[in-house]
Amino acid sequence: MTKGRDDYIDGIRGIAITAVVLIHVASVGLGERKLYDWNLQFTLLTQQLLLFAVPTFFFLAGLFAGRSQRFRTDPFGETIARLRRILVPYLIWSTLVFVFLGDHSQFVKFGVDLLFGRVVSPYYFIAALACLTLITPTLLRFSRRPWLVPAAVAIGLLHLLGAYLARWHNPSLNWWFVMAPPTGWLPFYCYGIARSAELNSSAPSDYGVRFAAFAICALALQIVEAETLTWSIGVNGGGLGPIKLSSYLYAWAVIELMMAYRGRAAFPSWLVMLGLYSFGIFLIHQPIRWGLMRLIPETSWVFDVQPLYQIALTVSTIAICVALISLSRYLLRDRSSRILGL
Repeated sequence: MTKGRDDYIDGIRGIAITAVVLIHVASVGLGERKLYDWNLQFTLLTQQLLLFAVPTFFFLAGLFAGRSQRFRTDPFGETIARLRRILVPYLIWSTLVFVFLGDHSQFVKFGVDLLFGRVVSPYYFIAALACLTLITPTLLRFSRRPWLVPAAVAIGLLHLLGAYLARWHNPSLNWWFVMAPPTGWLPFYCYGIARSAELNSSAPSDYGVRFAAFAICALALQIVEAETLTWSIGVNGGGLGPIKLSSYLYAWAVIELMMAYRGRAAFPSWLVMLGLYSFGIFLIHQPIRWGLMRLIPETSWVFDVQPLYQIALTVSTIAICVALISLSRYLLRDRSSRILGL
């Protein structure tokens, strides 16, 4: 057990951040490929396995927000502390990406993108998490009310309905408008808050088996929905993303499956380490991936074998992230995580 941390939860984070990197690596394999191209079909199918990742991070954020006594005794102070923890690194890395990789003539656009989490595409997560953090004291006031999670699910379903209608009406709709609003993630965040009181309880012996079976069924449903959306609307129709009904069900089942074995199973140390480094990996993996893509260009034969390309790029990206975070922590000590998020 790492001091002051739960190694099992860090292992879950390690799995989730690996899935996040692989999702972003795989996205470039879609390109302008035909729907019947085996590389596109491979990516579409394997993406469905990974779509638990972002919901898991929102669930864990809610889980630990619900366990925070300071949120109840000093809600304003804890809210500011948590916002500072995620927004200071966000501002630093967004600015660095703009300075070294951005179009400096688009300074106004940079300001707008900075406000809405669009400087680096995955940073929408931080914008959504910041919004949820702001309303956490209010959510915690109702954490013991039986209607909290159903109300959050109802809001999430309305978000889903809006996403389906918007994509059908405008197949070229930018993914940000569907993924960035916190309403789409509110069910998982509130469910984490609701589950926080029972974090140390043990599950029945068949608990994990039931959710494993449910996850397999939800995965099959995801594949059907993903194929339907992709063939009827297009690659941007939402089949590859987690904002669809079958993905909600699948993510919930996988979360429950992983939580069912807490206290009964252990993750390997390298996966726990990835969990410890997960926020840092999240912050820097995209620029590193962009650099590596120049070494393995789309014109190479490796790119035409997407399983090989995706594995090579994912492993390389994570390895470089871990090396840089380790070096940063060695040189800067606690300032590495406090200021840079590494």
